Amino acid sequence: MSALYFDLEEKKKLFPDSADSLIVDMYLSDNPQGSVRLFRVYQQVPEHYHKQCDEVLIVIAGDLEFQTDGEPAKVLSKDQLVIFRKNTVHSIKPSGDNPVYFLSIDTPGREASDIYFIDPAHNGLKFISHIGER
Repeated sequence: MSALYFDLEEKKKLFPDSADSLIVDMYLSDNPQGSVRLFRVYQQVPEHYHKQCDEVLIVIAGDLEFQTDGEPAKVLSKDQLVIFRKNTVHSIKPSGDNPVYFLSIDTPGREASDIYFIDPAHNGLKFISHIGER
């Protein structure tokens, strides 16, 4: 297959209205060189980092509060993005009343288990649920 095409509005309809995890994702593309996932944020995701990849987050709906390395939080809205390197401590949370969706591009690809919370008390949180095929 030389190209993949997606209607993100249709994909967003597949996400549940509520979740028992902080976020839910759907893989759009996944290989060792990189992955692309669509996320919906349901609750605040506390400070954490990833060891395996650099990331690009592109907000496609709603408002997302994003904070890195203790800097003041920034609110990202539709069509805004943030780029950050692996091992960057960051947190996210929905801001406003509308559901928050974002695309995540990871390079190289990473395992879903590659999350390290700063506060060990958060290690028991159900971080993520997946829908669709990987």
